[in-house]
Amino acid sequence: MPIDKLIEISDDAPSRLRKTSQRLVFNSVYIVGIGVEKKIKTSKCWVYFPDSQTPFYRMTYFHNYSPYHVPKGDISRYSSLMCEVSYSRYKKVNRKTIIPKVIKALIDNNIIEKKDEKKIVSKFLLDIPYGYPVPTLGRDKILRTIQPFLMNNDVYSRGRYGAWKYEISNMDHCFMQGVEAVDKILKNKKETVWS
Repeated sequence: MPIDKLIEISDDAPSRLRKTSQRLVFNSVYIVGIGVEKKIKTSKCWVYFPDSQTPFYRMTYFHNYSPYHVPKGDISRYSSLMCEVSYSRYKKVNRKTIIPKVIKALIDNNIIEKKDEKKIVSKFLLDIPYGYPVPTLGRDKILRTIQPFLMNNDVYSRGRYGAWKYEISNMDHCFMQGVEAVDKILKNKKETVWS
C-alpha cells in the first residue's frame, strides 16, 4: 500500500503527519497494449523514447518474451506491444485519446506501418494510479517523520510505494526490502537496501 494512503487510513496518525504525507509526489501510468496481426521482426525486448513527440516513454515487444502473449502462441503471425505513458498533475494525458495517439506514435517511430492500422486486432488500456514515486527535494525529510512513526507501531513500510524511494524501487530491490524487513523483525539484522 502506498505510504501516503497508509497514513491517511491510520487512525493513530497525527494530523500533521497526514498533512505531511500528502506532499509526497508520484506519477501515474497508462499501460496501452496493442495486438497486431503482423510479425514485427526484432530481437529487442524494450525501447525507451525520451522525445516529447512520443506519448510513451517505454515500449515493450511482449511477443519476444513469450509466444503466449499472442493468439495461439503464433508469433509468426502476431505481435504484442505494450506502451507505457506517464501522467501526473503536472503532465495531463487524456484517457479517451491516448490509444489513438499511441498508435500514431508507433507509426511515426516505424514500429508499425500506416497500413498496419487495419491489422490491429486488440487494444488494451490499464490505468495504474501509482506508477513511480518521484524523488523531490523534500521527500527524505517527509519520510524521516513517517517511517519512525510507523516502525514505532510495528509497521515496516517497504517496497516501491512503501519506502517511496525511486532509486530502490525496481522489483529486485522491492523483494529484497521485504526479505530484509522480515530478517530485521525476526533476527534483528540490519536492513541494507532500504536504509
